[in-house]
Amino acid sequence: MGVSEVRHLPVQVETFPVGFFQTNVYLVVEPSSGEALVVDPGGGLPEIRERVRAQGLSVRALVATHAHFDHVLDADLFAEWADVPLLLHPADRILLEQRETQLRSFGFPVPRALRMPPVEALQEGVTLTLGRVVLEVWHTPGHSPGHVVLVEKARTFALVGDLIFRGSIGRVDLPGGDAVQMQRSLLRFLQELPDTIWLFPGHGPVTTLGDERVHNPFLREGGIA
Repeated sequence: MGVSEVRHLPVQVETFPVGFFQTNVYLVVEPSSGEALVVDPGGGLPEIRERVRAQGLSVRALVATHAHFDHVLDADLFAEWADVPLLLHPADRILLEQRETQLRSFGFPVPRALRMPPVEALQEGVTLTLGRVVLEVWHTPGHSPGHVVLVEKARTFALVGDLIFRGSIGRVDLPGGDAVQMQRSLLRFLQELPDTIWLFPGHGPVTTLGDERVHNPFLREGGIA
């Protein structure tokens, strides 16, 4: 858990790794307005709730990059607390509805009665605004059918879910995964975004697209970079 030390970003990004898979839950804050969004509400609600209270923030949105259980396990609790719906691509709604099934398939117990949160569609071309910052929604299937990333309009940073990690990429062998779509999504990133853009992944540390273009073996071996 900690605030990103990446400098010169228009937002403050605090990371809360949660659960067995150490999934990154992000609290993204636009300082001038105090507006915030929570990305991938898999857990960490008590800590995030305290941060929001202590800083007097206003949570404007709750976003899921995709609906694998570790990214949305506590979506209902977050939605109830923040009084906002979960923004999710429609192609992943079925995964959200199957959180219990997903947990059991990995051998995890169901920790409580899981309720469906209110959901609103998040699709390609939609923009989210936090104070002075605009985030573009890109549909990037491959890891899951409805996977999305949030790309800041000025291209300083992106919240990339399980599309790409430092030194790796998202799995395509889970239900709904598609290797061809994953390659297309990665190629779009490499072609349309600058190497200087900071990537905040769903697991592991922050990285840059330039570093991944050079060092990520899954990009090199796949003939993408």
